[in-house]
Amino acid sequence: MELRKLFVKRAAVWLILGLLGGGLAGYWWEHQRAALDVADLRVRHADELKAVGATIKQLAEELKAERHRREALEQVLSKGRK
Repeated sequence: MELRKLFVKRAAVWLILGLLGGGLAGYWWEHQRAALDVADLRVRHADELKAVGATIKQLAEELKAERHRREALEQVLSKGRK
């Protein structure tokens, strides 16, 4: 009977240790995966930011050229009215 209690207690202890170890391993695994996801998101965010910056620069140049054309047209129209 004592031998049976010893095996049951030993099994219960190993079960608890296994559950704790598995929980810790799962937590560590998820933490590492989340860290990799965050790093990937930072890289993608930086790439998107560069692309948006390039688009803004291009649009600013187009706006400057359009203003220049408008000013030239206004000058031609004002000379034509005189």
